[in-house]
Amino acid sequence: AKEATLNFILDYIKNGEINSLAKKSLTELKLAGARNDSTYEFYEKAFADSKLRDIFTSMPDGRGNIGIIISRKRENKDSIQMFAVALNDINGLIDCFGFNDITESEFQRIVNKFYSGQEKICISASLAALILKQAENLALKKNGKVAYEYICWKRIMYDASLPDDNLADILEKNLDKIDITSKDLRKLYDTTIFDKWFMFNSDNNSFNELIQSVIDEVNKTKNATAIMSYIENLIQENFNDIWNEEHSKRIDYRLLLSAYLIDLNGLKSYANIINSI
Repeated sequence: AKEATLNFILDYIKNGEINSLAKKSLTELKLAGARNDSTYEFYEKAFADSKLRDIFTSMPDGRGNIGIIISRKRENKDSIQMFAVALNDINGLIDCFGFNDITESEFQRIVNKFYSGQEKICISASLAALILKQAENLALKKNGKVAYEYICWKRIMYDASLPDDNLADILEKNLDKIDITSKDLRKLYDTTIFDKWFMFNSDNNSFNELIQSVIDEVNKTKNATAIMSYIENLIQENFNDIWNEEHSKRIDYRLLLSAYLIDLNGLKSYANIINSI
């Protein structure tokens, strides 16, 4: 139990002094002959009557938001354990909830409600574990903590192993780069893939200032042509501040994840177009 607690501290608390003390205590325990952490064995017994089954994700939207659902089915009765988490590539983990004992029909209703108006795509347990691990790390970097509820519910996927490759390598593995044409782009425009791609004022200070400038100009200028000219000039002047390196990397990741998920859905040609943007 002591070793599990110390490993928990190293995983979820990013404080140099505390981490240093935890590492020292772990070393002392090992030198004293403490056996290996039995956390896995504990959860193996706790979930002995169930197996991982449906794991879904949504497509990322313009803020990198996705929703993931992980579920387990108990073998001897109509009982589902499930864990749902919302996350993005800006703040990491956003929110989560779970149910320990629901029926199949209740599970399907929750899934339909959770993905209402969105497409859900089946992914592997290992990919889900890697995406969640990346979100954990981002949450720790941004906020220095991970929600207690998430730490509890994520145990549902204790037996999902993390792959050796990093996330970008996995997503790119089955995709190709192609020379895209205006016809290819029109194919994308005719789909609903990017219907929810948008920016919020809070995403970028320069974008927020630009939007406020436009609002001010609209309020004092009634000429539509003059307003459009003002907006176009404003965009040209501020484009590099808004579309900076950090934002560009986020967009690249969202495009790559979208391409991978679309490929899983059997739309290889669309996936390769997106991967080549």
